[in-house]
Amino acid sequence: PVAGNFSITVVDETKTPFDDNSASTIFSNLLLTSDIKGYVEKPNYYFTADNDEVNRALDNLMLTQGYRRFLWWDLKKGIAATLAFKAEGLGTFFSGKVVTLGNKPAANAAVTLMSVRANMVKGTTTDAEGKFKFDGIFLSDSLKFSIQARAQKKSGKVEVILDTVPKLGTIKNKNIAALNTDLYRSTKSYAENGRKQDEVLEKRGGLSRAKRLKEVNIVAKAYQKNLPKQRNYNQNGPGKYDQIIKNEELQSCPNLAACLEGKIAGVIFKNGLPVSTRANRGVDGGNDITGRLLVVLDGVPLSPIDNASTIEAIFQNNDPAPDQIASIEVLRSVNYTNVYGELNGVLLITTKNGGNHAAAYNPSMVNISPKTFDKAKVFYSPRYDSKLVNNDQPDLRSTIYWNPAVKTDMSGKASFKFFAGDGPGIYKVTIEGLNAAGNLGRKVYRFSVQ
Repeated sequence: PVAGNFSITVVDETKTPFDDNSASTIFSNLLLTSDIKGYVEKPNYYFTADNDEVNRALDNLMLTQGYRRFLWWDLKKGIAATLAFKAEGLGTFFSGKVVTLGNKPAANAAVTLMSVRANMVKGTTTDAEGKFKFDGIFLSDSLKFSIQARAQKKSGKVEVILDTVPKLGTIKNKNIAALNTDLYRSTKSYAENGRKQDEVLEKRGGLSRAKRLKEVNIVAKAYQKNLPKQRNYNQNGPGKYDQIIKNEELQSCPNLAACLEGKIAGVIFKNGLPVSTRANRGVDGGNDITGRLLVVLDGVPLSPIDNASTIEAIFQNNDPAPDQIASIEVLRSVNYTNVYGELNGVLLITTKNGGNHAAAYNPSMVNISPKTFDKAKVFYSPRYDSKLVNNDQPDLRSTIYWNPAVKTDMSGKASFKFFAGDGPGIYKVTIEGLNAAGNLGRKVYRFSVQ
């Protein structure tokens, strides 16, 4: 007796008849069709019995097609096949490399992985070849990540290149010959059972049931033709900010710095540049450096050091004019500023005209929306021992029970229960799975319901 994982299916064969020899089973898939390139007619036939007839047919099949995915002499020499895809684990990883704009590896570059929704911030550095890896990432539904890199020298520009998984090519369906074109004959019993279910629902008013909604009043603003849509450049997503200053608050000001003075908590303006009062500031020619906020104009980040003159023109020289600014989003909390790699804060300035421009390309940052695992769905089985279930309606199910994860204990035992449908029938129970050592098992048996 061994512990293992098994799937169990119970169907009423009188409603869903099927040829066992044509079935795709755990044996036929893992041991035969997955390693043969051509079409295999009735693949389960070769596992129905161990006799001369079946073994002779299997020999003829192998002589005709044979295994094509490996060479026996390589196996004899101990040469292992190269795997194109790594085994999946519970978590995933993100990896890639950081290069300069001249396509040279950026060693010791700081790389940050961020996800606002997952409240995750991880950091690492690249190796001598510019490679990095974030491991042990557990994905849930609809998570988005950003990876940002910075060169060892802050003035150096870098590009993040993610590793990609090779995609499976599209090939012709080798099992096209097994396509059943006689749908009437093959689905006659199943369709007849479905018709009976519809008749029961119709007699009970189930097909004509309708739920009436209460009166709903829909209120909307009048449509404004040719109104330009304001673009949002916030990499955290729309509405993700600590404070917003709208156009109405920027009227009748000599310059933008004067408009904002005293309106943003913890921010002052030194020589026309926004500076955080919470940072330990150094002095460079009389200007605060380490406390400067990052300014993003219409999606274009302006470095507090490299673009100081441009930032000064925005806040002191009315370029753009305050009344031409649609909004200024203020990011001060770590959850919002981490996406930009700035702890002092970020000012996102969106102009009325610039709001329609495409966002600037930033090679040092990539956004990822990985595909995640779907939440497991539970197969519906009625519980007639519950008072909430209607016991008067006939049960005409064709699939009686399905469970993809039945585990046996160390004594090889497991139990499950289900309610049979109404009416007589021949129930087919299929159990297949494997143990921890990878040994396969499959069993089919039938019993009669009177």
